[in-house]
Amino acid sequence: MRTILSLVLVLLCGTTMTMAQSEIFVGPQVSLLGPGVSGEVKFGTFSVSADIGWIPINSIAFESDDVDYLINTDFYGAVAMGNYYPGAGRFSIGVGALIGGYNADGSADDLRGDIDIGNGTYDAADIGMLTVDIKYGGFAPAVMLGVRSGGFNIGIGAAISGKPDYELGATGSIQNSQAFQDDLDFEAEEIFDGLDGIPVLPLLRIGWQFGVQ
Repeated sequence: MRTILSLVLVLLCGTTMTMAQSEIFVGPQVSLLGPGVSGEVKFGTFSVSADIGWIPINSIAFESDDVDYLINTDFYGAVAMGNYYPGAGRFSIGVGALIGGYNADGSADDLRGDIDIGNGTYDAADIGMLTVDIKYGGFAPAVMLGVRSGGFNIGIGAAISGKPDYELGATGSIQNSQAFQDDLDFEAEEIFDGLDGIPVLPLLRIGWQFGVQ
């Protein structure tokens, strides 16, 4: 999160120093990246903006094939854009990038008896602990249409994030078995199948900006 804030501050501050007669707008907003803030430096019919959000969820528990998983979540990010205002109003067309996204890692460590993994059944003692790693987002090109610059703000767009990366692993003695790894991959596809159909991450923001200059 500190890296994202630093990149955004450099972008906005650098633009403010180099552009004469600029206008600055800041304010609270809610987006699909969570509650946060937005900032914009506008000069004529162009502007640069940064929308920062963070979802305050620390962990998520779920069950699959009678196995209980607990994952630690890291949901935050920013959308940095250059915006063009084609008319006299506040309607803008933005092109930029998503920085951050949705990441999680966790485990299922209370395994007992026989465990169904993919198409096979394995002894919990051989599996050890199941581990989960999910990455969705990262640095991705993004576009957005909306209303900016003072007062009520709204925008809708998308980031071309590609499919999410997800992986199931194990810590036990069977982890190096190719047959077991194939079953782990199959199990991961079964659990996270719904994510594969979303190569484009939707973006939505609603907020209010105040002029500070």
